Amino acid sequence: MQKINSLTQCTEIQLEEAHRKYLIIYPYLQKPKYLEKISVEENISIRTLRYWIQKYQELGLRGLVRMKRTDKSKVKVDLAIQDQVKKYSCPTKVFQLLPFTEEH
Repeated sequence: MQKINSLTQCTEIQLEEAHRKYLIIYPYLQKPKYLEKISVEENISIRTLRYWIQKYQELGLRGLVRMKRTDKSKVKVDLAIQDQVKKYSCPTKVFQLLPFTEEH
């Protein structure tokens, strides 16, 4: 994951998303609202909310910025294994469509 040392490294879109997350967890940080209620109202899992809270407490608003993956689009499988998969896989898939009937 890309490490963000300062909010000045973030795009406007990343900052807006981090701010949106902050506004969602803010009531919990102030303690008048339960996570379960926020989860239902915002349709966000409690696990995600807890993760956001943890990251916010560790790093502040920087913790809520979605980081770019540094390993995106990189092959993680050994080339020898890739060759074996290609060797035994069908290059084109042929599907036979059966007529749809009301009877089972």
